[in-house]
Amino acid sequence: MALSVSESVSRGKRMILPATLEAIDPARDAFEDFLNDAGISHEDCHAWLLIFTEAIVNAIRHGSNLDPEKIVSISWNQEGDVVTVAIQDSGNGPPANRLNELELEDDGNPESTSGRGLFLIHHFCDRLEHWNGPQGYQQVLYKRHPGIPAPTDGSDQDGILEQALAEISLCYESLAAFYRLGDALIHSNTIASFIEKALKDLKHVVPADDYILSYSSALQQSIRDELNTIPGSQLSTDENDPECVREALKKELDIIWDAEDPERFRLENNDTSYQSGSCIPIRAGDTTLGALTWLRTESYMPFNAAQINTLRTFSDLFGIAIANANHAVVRSRENQALKELEIASTIQNTLLPTRVPDDYDASRLIVRRVSAREVSGDYAEALYSPNGSLHLVIVDVMGKGVSAAFLAVMIRTATRILLENDLSLTDLSQKLNRIVCSLVGEMTLFATVAVAKVDAISGRIDVINAGHSNVLLFPRDQGEPYGVSPSGPPMGIFDDSVYPVESFNRLDISSIILVTDGLFEWETNDEIWGWDAFYDFTLEHIDDEPDVFWTRIQTHISQYSSPQSLADDQTCIIWKNKKN
Repeated sequence: MALSVSESVSRGKRMILPATLEAIDPARDAFEDFLNDAGISHEDCHAWLLIFTEAIVNAIRHGSNLDPEKIVSISWNQEGDVVTVAIQDSGNGPPANRLNELELEDDGNPESTSGRGLFLIHHFCDRLEHWNGPQGYQQVLYKRHPGIPAPTDGSDQDGILEQALAEISLCYESLAAFYRLGDALIHSNTIASFIEKALKDLKHVVPADDYILSYSSALQQSIRDELNTIPGSQLSTDENDPECVREALKKELDIIWDAEDPERFRLENNDTSYQSGSCIPIRAGDTTLGALTWLRTESYMPFNAAQINTLRTFSDLFGIAIANANHAVVRSRENQALKELEIASTIQNTLLPTRVPDDYDASRLIVRRVSAREVSGDYAEALYSPNGSLHLVIVDVMGKGVSAAFLAVMIRTATRILLENDLSLTDLSQKLNRIVCSLVGEMTLFATVAVAKVDAISGRIDVINAGHSNVLLFPRDQGEPYGVSPSGPPMGIFDDSVYPVESFNRLDISSIILVTDGLFEWETNDEIWGWDAFYDFTLEHIDDEPDVFWTRIQTHISQYSSPQSLADDQTCIIWKNKKN
């Protein structure tokens, strides 16, 4: 049957919906009001609502795959006595072999609704037009209702014009809000002031009764503290988050609901029942930083597609701003750490020099240190007391950076002052420990210390070891080396510690080696090289000149270590006795 439209006056409405089933009822209610106002009979109204619902469900479920990021466009119109309904989605439409089916599918279930929409369209409507275009699949349904009053010029036209003006107004308000948002992003001094201004603008463009700005615990503490000053903000946790926030963050999808589920969101200590709401994840790249939840009571209509898109845009910009502020804090800390390492390196190289007395050459005595990427508090020195006794001192402060380097400097100063008094090694170690304890105080710092004293008067070699790695003394007769292990705790822990002294006849000793753990605690082939491997290496090369030995072990470490495992200084003192 040919269908013509003779009336020029029309009335109708257009709606843009997110592709979610929750969006169907508001559109269906608006269409039902239109049918009633048009004077459509009860039977025809019922048929139209069935067709309308089926068509929207197909567009949302099949055409848009229930993807809330996609939209479905719906419009209806009356021209004269003809009612027209147009529905557009982003899909390809039903298979061509089903478009002209005139019977319900027989799948063995008499209550099945499969194919019901196409069946109803063919049996109720006068004409169906459909096509695929750049924007997706569109179908237009036509039905003549003889006897219904034609729309008049005036109020209905005014309603359409009013709706169009409202949509245009929203677009301009959104554009103005986006402009102010960009300006605020540039000129705001803090992330909190930027977001607070933006939320006020957003509430004007997309009206709401309440909102929640949830932020992630993964953000830097200073950023969390700043965001917490914004009214309506809260730390996102499984215990505190409402159901919609947990769902949005878990699925990383927008969650939008209406009056069918008013209990889905309630604010803590608030009995308000929100009739509609939307929860939009705040993201930057692949990282979710929080969520923006927009809530309405019955005083507002459900969210339309334009408002949802505005909320998404604001959420995206919030994500960019929060991520940038968070990265700035991280970069500041990294720069501060690098600066601290530079300071510590300067302290270590300037105030903790590796010195030997002027009357020793490299064939008899060396003090060497290779600084790691992370500067620690290694101190090593060979120096005389006033009576001519040589003291080989090696210290490893347990800690990194400036604090460890400063403590090493103070230990060096205290050691030099104590040596001026020609103290026994027992007295020296006890006094030095008490000084370190007073310097450390409540700080979680301590130092391992080893001292070998080549006594100029007695002809003995005395050794104390305060929590340090073994001091190796090699006999002249090529026998097994002596290992002086720790005889007390590191210095700086107990101020009453006593460190026993082990003594050796100088004439029986050919070499002494003192090292810090950086020389053997490095990784090779996914395991620590270790003290035993270092000990075997030393036995093999102990007859080398001190400088040659140092070069050999540095070459070995460079060849077999992973750069990431060299996290501590490598410090060494090698002393060779005079040949008789």
